[in-house]
Amino acid sequence: MTSTERTARAGRKPALRIALAAGAAAAAVAALSACSAGQANQTAYIQAAVPGVSQTWSVSDGVKSQGSVSIRNLLVAYPGPQGYKAGADAPLEVRIFNDTPATVKVTITATGVASAVKLAGSGVTVAQSQPSPAASPSVSGSAAAKASTSAAASKSAAASTSAAASTSASAEASESPSAAAPAGPATITIPAGDYAVLDPAGKSHLVLSGLTQPLTPGQAAESLSFQFQFEGGLSTQSTPVDAPMAPPASPLPRSPIAVANPEE
Repeated sequence: MTSTERTARAGRKPALRIALAAGAAAAAVAALSACSAGQANQTAYIQAAVPGVSQTWSVSDGVKSQGSVSIRNLLVAYPGPQGYKAGADAPLEVRIFNDTPATVKVTITATGVASAVKLAGSGVTVAQSQPSPAASPSVSGSAAAKASTSAAASKSAAASTSAAASTSASAEASESPSAAAPAGPATITIPAGDYAVLDPAGKSHLVLSGLTQPLTPGQAAESLSFQFQFEGGLSTQSTPVDAPMAPPASPLPRSPIAVANPEE
């Protein structure tokens, strides 16, 4: 072997090593990509553990962002496998968050779904809100004196009018045993940085009063409207949302399978 042949063979060895390394790298890439070929991302179909609908809307003052308002876990309460009949009332569950520096007035309507949206219960639960000092009752000295005088005067009149008062009170109690819910639409005021809890299991909740059509499990109350009116010139563009029916708390019992031609 001449020196020229030895030089040519030595020059081919580095090129061969480079080619083998490039081939091995290409094979590794192909093998790794083949592992996930035809498969969807594992997180592509992950759903939230809460079955209700959640939505967030940005709020601005016309110049810059001032936070947001949002609803969480919007659901129609599950009544059973039969669902709701047309004309029935369907309770709603939702939480409304006001993450802005201004107080907001929320109005809920359901045009085409129910005749009205009412607020049922004793009062809306608003988290983190502080009671106003003006809300605490206070009685001055003159007011207390007038109250004691009027109380003494009313004792003599109470004896003669007790029969008539009890009759009228009993009549009113029979006609309206409890405070009726407002006719609607439901309106809620939420201070800045607070949120309202509307849950049938709590103090108050929303009600779709007078459903226009039956609502069964698997369906949703469509196009519920949440209108937000802020203090201080803030505004947002909200969109209608659909409220799905909540799933049952426990699995339903299996019904027996009907056999077309049972063997005798």
